[in-house]
Amino acid sequence: PETTPGQRMTRRPAIAGPDRRWPLAWLIAAALGQGAMLVAAAVAVRDAVSVIRSGDTAMPAGSLVLLAVAGLGLAGLRYLERVLAERVGQRYVAEARAALFQRLSTAPASWLARRRSGALSLRYVSDLTALKNWVGIGLARAISAAVMLPAALLVLVAIDLRVGLVAALPVGLALLLMRMLGGPLHQTHSALRRHRARLAAEMAERLQQATALRRAGRLRTEKRLLRSHSDTVIAAAEHRARVSAAIRVLPDAASGLASASALAVC
Repeated sequence: PETTPGQRMTRRPAIAGPDRRWPLAWLIAAALGQGAMLVAAAVAVRDAVSVIRSGDTAMPAGSLVLLAVAGLGLAGLRYLERVLAERVGQRYVAEARAALFQRLSTAPASWLARRRSGALSLRYVSDLTALKNWVGIGLARAISAAVMLPAALLVLVAIDLRVGLVAALPVGLALLLMRMLGGPLHQTHSALRRHRARLAAEMAERLQQATALRRAGRLRTEKRLLRSHSDTVIAAAEHRARVSAAIRVLPDAASGLASASALAVC
């Protein structure tokens, strides 16, 4: 029997498609380049501080130039990353939208008739924004982190095994917690999409009947229903924001703990 679009799609467009392969490669390179610029800036600051501590009144011109170049390079790479991320993400979403339309075209007419047009349209257009951001920005930064994080830990281990170990512990703990929060984050995304689709469907139906509802004296009732649906969406959005924020702050917390631990060992 023919499956319905309500079931999980097993085939997605390839991320590195023919029209996205090189932009995606440049996007990953831009993410790695930002890490390199931050390292260069840290080296320049270290050299400048060393000169100041030595009592030399002449600031090292090379360090100042390196710091300025690192800042300009970081700004340029972030600009490039944003432009390339939008290009890659939009192209991927366009292909995903075409695949979704193809899937909907095979659905039984009875199944489509039971779907509310507002909710279906929201899923077809608005809900793909998260997919665009994941492919355009999240994936490139994840690849960059997957390269730079082990490299940084290897450098610390090369300096001293104890320094590498104490730095790796909070980083590993943060990665584990992020992995554990991935499931709840997916659930909050699904709940928010569901409530938002319901609100869109309710409003799409009522906006066309707004004049008739006013004449029938139902404005107060409809506004109360709208407020109730809006409160549900707000609560779901806040819950998603809390889980998402917890995941986002974990790398910063791990970085601070790793730095403090490494300095304590040193």
